[in-house]
Formats: sequence, C-alpha cells, structure tokens
Amino acid sequence: MTSTTLQLDNPPSISAAELHEILLTTHASGNVARLRFMEAPRALHESRLYMQLGFPDIAAYADSTFHYGASQTYDFLRVSKALVDLPEISAAFESGDLSFSLVSELTRVAKQESEREWLEFLEGKSIRVVKLELKDALKKGRKHPRRGGYGLPGLPVRVSFEFSPEEHAVVKAGLRKVSREMGQSLGD
Repeated sequence: MTSTTLQLDNPPSISAAELHEILLTTHASGNVARLRFMEAPRALHESRLYMQLGFPDIAAYADSTFHYGASQTYDFLRVSKALVDLPEISAAFESGDLSFSLVSELTRVAKQESEREWLEFLEGKSIRVVKLELKDALKKGRKHPRRGGYGLPGLPVRVSFEFSPEEHAVVKAGLRKVSREMGQSLGD
C-alpha cells in the first residue's frame, strides 16, 4: 500500500486541499491513460491488425478483451480520430479540464475552426447548460456555439414511464377519456 492509500483509508488524516489535489492529479492521469487507450484500438482498427489476433473486427476484439460493446468501441475510435484534428480540446482533456463524456459530445460538433470557441463557451457554465448547447448544435448542424447564448435552446423533453400491463390499461383508458373530453370542448 502506498502512503496515499493509507491516507485515503483514514479520511480524518487528510485535508480537503490534499484530497482535492489527489482528485485533480488522478483525474488528469486517468484522462491521459484513456486517450492512450483510445489511440491503440484506433491504430489496431486502421491497420486491421486485429485479424492477426484472430478477430473479425475491432468490435469483436474490444468485446472479448475489454468487455466493451460495439457502440462504446466505435465511440472511442470516433473520439480518438476527432482529437487528432482538435489539439486544444485534446490538451484540455489530457490536463483533466474536460471529462470523457464531455469530450465525446464536443467532438461531435467542434471542428478545427470552432474548437477555441467551444472551449471559451465552456468557461463558467454548468455541464447541463453545455450539454444542452451541444445537443442543440448537433441537432441543427452548427459547428459553433450560439452567439450571445442567452437562455437555453428550446430542445424537446423526453418523458418516459414504465407501467405494469394493468397500470398501462388504466392510463390508456384515462388518456382516451381526456382526449374525448378535450376534443368535445374544442369542437373536435
């Protein structure tokens, strides 16, 4: 065990500032490791060397070796390839300023000419606001954040419910009744 592990096992012996430094350091180290990890399967994929390891494709390799599903594997490949052309976002990720989930979404909209704008847009904003802006940009095919960016984009809200068959029947009957009544009051 390292001295840091011993300290973490005994929280009263470590200060908030020390924990904060540990978190900053390990987060950045984890990002560096994740970036290197994403670069290796991209090289394996682009070179088709996974076949020499006995796999038909990169997804089968990642599933068998790391238990990553195909969608996660291809997201790693997409992000890794995008970061080659987005050096400032890549550097911010490596330094621990950005999380992988945010980088994954940023690389869907940011291009070389807009990466600086996106990084500036992030400053002082909550992850919720940033993700809404990214979702709106992706939906509308924008490469840049909105100018002025006041207010959140009017994105649709998804509401999901899960019912037992009996509950579903009651809800369905209730919605039919409400629909009929509204239709009558609005003149069909």
